[in-house]
Amino acid sequence: METLLADIIKSVSDARGADFFAELTLQLDKAIASDLTFIARIDKHQAQATTVAFIDGGKLVDNVSYSLTHTPCEQVAANAMCIYPEDVCQQFPQDDFLTRIKAVGYLGMPLTLSDGRVAAIVVAIYLKPITEQEKTLSLFKIFSGRICAEFECLDREAQLLELNKSLVELNDALDDKIRLRSAELDSALSKLQQAYAHRLEMNKLSALGDLIAGIAHEVNGPLGVAITAESHLAEVFSDFTNKVNGKGLTIKAMKHFIEQQSATLPMIANNLERAKQILENFKKTATEQVN
Repeated sequence: METLLADIIKSVSDARGADFFAELTLQLDKAIASDLTFIARIDKHQAQATTVAFIDGGKLVDNVSYSLTHTPCEQVAANAMCIYPEDVCQQFPQDDFLTRIKAVGYLGMPLTLSDGRVAAIVVAIYLKPITEQEKTLSLFKIFSGRICAEFECLDREAQLLELNKSLVELNDALDDKIRLRSAELDSALSKLQQAYAHRLEMNKLSALGDLIAGIAHEVNGPLGVAITAESHLAEVFSDFTNKVNGKGLTIKAMKHFIEQQSATLPMIANNLERAKQILENFKKTATEQVN
């Protein structure tokens, strides 16, 4: 027995997951000389079992799922050791699989995890009466802990993968939210920049308007003087013309005309020059405001 255990342990020492289940089931099948040996996970909600390793005729075959209803595996899944050294088909006449293969002996043991749940079963089926029941039972018990440990390890890995998947999905969702928020902020910033530029332009136009109003007020002074002087000069010229045409021109009238011309023309020129300077200053200031 010790040599047998050592050989089985050595064969599965480096195996993990599906390879572990397949190798262990194959070694157990050889050791207990059963016709079919399998390890199956239990789904109590669906009343179904699915093999993780299935040996038939000494060879590893494809895994199968089957209903637990009306089978000895149903009792094992309920956490009961189930041993039928012979006549198992008579005990479970509605188990089509056992009937079809003409099973004689059946030995099944529940595999209980650390939290007390029956997560799987290990089963040996014989086409002849079981002659080494104790040996089969002993080997199942010896390796049940190792089988359960492997299931728990796989479950933890599956949970970690699921958690990692959830974290990746959460991270992707956060990335999407960040991208969306960034786009919203970029849009808001663009609108603010446009509003600022518009406001700046409006301020420039407002300042320009104020400047124009001020310039208009400044220009009105000299232009008003120039216009008034020109009107006065026109009246003087008209009077002078009438006297010439009427042959009533005197030396005194000529002197008066010359005096008015001498006084008014410089006044007009000075005020027009002043208006010109004001307009040039406005042009310079307006250019600075726009720039």
